[in-house]
Amino acid sequence: MRSINCVVISVLAAALLAAVGCESFSRKFTRKKTVERDVEMVLAPEEYAVPGQDPQGLYRQNLLYWGSWYDEFLFALSPGGNRKRQLYCLDESLKHLRACVGIAGAAEQPAAREYVNRILKLRSGVEADIYGNRVESFRNPAEVLKKELSVYLYSMVPAAEGRKNVD
Repeated sequence: MRSINCVVISVLAAALLAAVGCESFSRKFTRKKTVERDVEMVLAPEEYAVPGQDPQGLYRQNLLYWGSWYDEFLFALSPGGNRKRQLYCLDESLKHLRACVGIAGAAEQPAAREYVNRILKLRSGVEADIYGNRVESFRNPAEVLKKELSVYLYSMVPAAEGRKNVD
């Protein structure tokens, strides 16, 4: 009799656990439908005003960029260096040089045009040297040009300050 009572109690307990446990288990792992939210479209984007930088700050920033790109170009002038990298560095330094000259208002000066033409001549030489055989011959003129240009550009900083007062 005792064994029958144990069997009946265990069957009832198993049935009770099966009935109770399955529902919560199935509820736990059923997927709930996602509710789509309406996204508000932006029809007219707003342009935020960028605080203007003074000409002297812009000049110094472009001067710093010119120096770093030109140093990168000199570093790329190593034997076996990447020609595309050399041309890219020269183009970036030339872009920032022109920005410096434009900010200082020295675009009409023959010295500024001469330096730009010398960099363009150096660029055409690097571009023509497809196999990189004459890389060492570009290093000395590039270093001399950097020294001359540095002196010229640093002498124009007060001119940028003067333009700031005029505006």
